[in-house]
Amino acid sequence: MRSDRRHQPNIAISSWTVARIETVDHGSLGAQLVALREVHAFKTGDVAAALEAARRAMTLDFDDALQARSAACCHYGSALYFSGSIDEAQGAFRRAVQLAEKVSDRRRRIYALGYLALIAAESGQLADAEHQIRRATGVGTDPAGGEHYVNAIVSLAAATVLDVRGDVAAAADAAHLAVGLARKDAGILEVAKALAVRAKILEDLGDHQTAASSRNEAGALLRGRADAGIAQTLLATAAPSAGVAVTARNQACAVGEELTPKELEVLGLLATRLSRREIGQRLYVSLNTVKTHQRALYRKLGVEDRNTAVKRARELGLL
Repeated sequence: MRSDRRHQPNIAISSWTVARIETVDHGSLGAQLVALREVHAFKTGDVAAALEAARRAMTLDFDDALQARSAACCHYGSALYFSGSIDEAQGAFRRAVQLAEKVSDRRRRIYALGYLALIAAESGQLADAEHQIRRATGVGTDPAGGEHYVNAIVSLAAATVLDVRGDVAAAADAAHLAVGLARKDAGILEVAKALAVRAKILEDLGDHQTAASSRNEAGALLRGRADAGIAQTLLATAAPSAGVAVTARNQACAVGEELTPKELEVLGLLATRLSRREIGQRLYVSLNTVKTHQRALYRKLGVEDRNTAVKRARELGLL
């Protein structure tokens, strides 16, 4: 497998990210400056600050600077996505697409459509995901859709679709491309997401060494730069299916019963500050399903509450 140079986070604002700030009027200038703060916060992995700036930007007057408003919607959507507010993220990206199309801003349109495709793919709506990929690139799940970093999420969506459909080799190619494009100027969370998805796919292919390298790099990128809950969720994406099963089997004598992959996913998120409803949103399952997995976890771990379950899991090496 190919090796990629390490991503060095670039906190500078790229030329397309926010439209050139022109001296239109004081209100519009102020709105664009808020949008710049939103983009900077997201690029550096500070989702809370990005959301705060984005919500403020959405209430301000951009006057005729539709490119700046489109950029604000794009990064608002990204911050919402990584915070687990998927429905709101979809709304922001749809609005970003509309604004980008009004001003023929191809790159922002691709960026927003890529996220709409990724959200659809991760929720199992593969036909919709492929439709959004075609809107972005004009070519189904062929990942070779451009060399700008805005194409990274499109490639990531393609990798997810291909992986679900069982074409793991093609999924790995798309994931490699997503990582390479993300490293060009994407936000830290986006690079880590691409690395995590690539790690999972490479594990399925049996390339454990490169998969481990991708997981380690994702962890290094997130350390100290992202909310602990967001980091935990991203790194859980990279957990190898086979490796998880082995870990569970190795602990079976201590746990009593083997934990299922989904129970292990829930367990990882129970170690964060996410509520059960938020865990359901991250895993695209209902609140009742989360509760069912949680009860099974407690029974298998021999505990009665969340904190004790997390403590017990750490003692067993499950976290």
